Amino acid sequence: NGVAYASNGVTLSPEEWDFSVRPWYIKAKSSNQIELTDIYKDKYTGNDVITIVKSLGDVVVAGDLELNMLHDTVNEVNINGAVTVILDESGKALASSSKVVVAGTRFDETGMPEVHREMLNNDEARVYYTLNGVEKIAYTKKIPLANGKAWHLFIGINKSIAYKDVEEALADAIIASVIMLSIAILLTVIILNVVYRPILLLKEMVLDLSKGNGDLTRRIPVTSTDDLGD
Repeated sequence: NGVAYASNGVTLSPEEWDFSVRPWYIKAKSSNQIELTDIYKDKYTGNDVITIVKSLGDVVVAGDLELNMLHDTVNEVNINGAVTVILDESGKALASSSKVVVAGTRFDETGMPEVHREMLNNDEARVYYTLNGVEKIAYTKKIPLANGKAWHLFIGINKSIAYKDVEEALADAIIASVIMLSIAILLTVIILNVVYRPILLLKEMVLDLSKGNGDLTRRIPVTSTDDLGD
């Protein structure tokens, strides 16, 4: 009958608000599924919103999602040096903590066409790219919505920061390996010196005897009970 009932208890007559001409109402009446509108400014609050609508025959149910909530979401992603963006299914930014990809812009308009392509074509993706001369890594994730639609979560971070912990761990592993190798070499030298000292003494005596300079009364000191000592 043209009457609007709001969740805050307000009731509006058709004379006060003719919602039948609103795009979200027209979109809902033309579909039997849950639909999402594009971003638009709310007439009363002036905030950017997206409306979720569903036609139930003679009644249309609609709920507004203010983009301020999405901005709070991306700002809560606390990763050192990272930027976070939520995009619609066309790759247009809905909310962003980036100074390059601001709300309303598209990735393919900001020098990142490869990220834009991989993000839209995959449920999850990791893309290496360069922006303003800085090597970066992008992690993207599809967010399924109603009626086959989807948003996308993007997190971009400098490659040097992303690999910092890996590089530190690798450096520690290299240092530890060098220390262990040095110890192993030192122990090997010590063991070889102990094991082969009697053999070297025997070799020295045999060489002296072969030259006619050997002392036949000289004895090799026996310090072991192994086969060589016997």
